[in-house]
Amino acid sequence: METYILTSAELAVLTKHLSGGAFVLDEAAYADLGITPEQLNLAEDQLAERGLLVRSPGEQEAGVSGDIATVLATSFAPDMVCIVRTQRRNTAEPVVYYSFTPECIARNYVDAAGQHVFCEFATLDDVLHEILAASGVTATQTDNTSAAAQPLDVLLAESETLTLLMAVIDPAQPQPQVQNLSWLVARNSVWLVTAEAQPSTASARPVDRLELQQAIAKTLVSDNS
Repeated sequence: METYILTSAELAVLTKHLSGGAFVLDEAAYADLGITPEQLNLAEDQLAERGLLVRSPGEQEAGVSGDIATVLATSFAPDMVCIVRTQRRNTAEPVVYYSFTPECIARNYVDAAGQHVFCEFATLDDVLHEILAASGVTATQTDNTSAAAQPLDVLLAESETLTLLMAVIDPAQPQPQVQNLSWLVARNSVWLVTAEAQPSTASARPVDRLELQQAIAKTLVSDNS
């Protein structure tokens, strides 16, 4: 699983080339991205050195290398996108985006240094294992599935992590289909939040790792069918 780490200027260069010139970098765009024309020129040279921009013999215009082109195209125009946010005690992990097309599964997020991190996954199982690990779910937690559901507000006060997942099919459409799933780790167990009309009455029931993995997979596969 190759990971691509890009500055804002490098991402702008790749986007410009992928769009065939439709992505115009004017003064407003430079201001929004926080970059300068000089940084853009330097980024183009750096991308060429990394082999992410390639130029065929006799061609004037550079093209984006095939592997990263697929990852970026999937991230920019997915058939379905899964947005995951994990909140830990007093800290929050970066918001992570998993993008799906029939050809590719890609993940991207912005790291603490403001760089854009992209990679491609071989299978849905790889995505599921990463989501579970990032949300603090392990194989060593107590199987508490026989316990009764608990009020969500009570569990939140004792939680180690809270994870919110939103799956959006056809995100470019005016009214895309959206499904949500939430779970938390508390009392050394995993709890799946039960959807309620009134947030004040929401509860969570204990689940094991396999059941949670299946619930996430069902959300993603049903929205990506």
